[in-house]
Amino acid sequence: LKDLEKKELIVPVKVDNHIWIYTRSAKHAAAAPTEAEKKPAKGSKKQVKA
Repeated sequence: LKDLEKKELIVPVKVDNHIWIYTRSAKHAAAAPTEAEKKPAKGSKKQVKA
């Protein structure tokens, strides 16, 4: 993850005590859905969208 952060392909975002990884590359995002899309925060009433 650190290497990807250095390449600016991803950016970690902290939301409601959960760490979401957002992709900065549109191609990469299309290839792999973000954690927010795969696993919504448990007990969270908010919808987190990339």
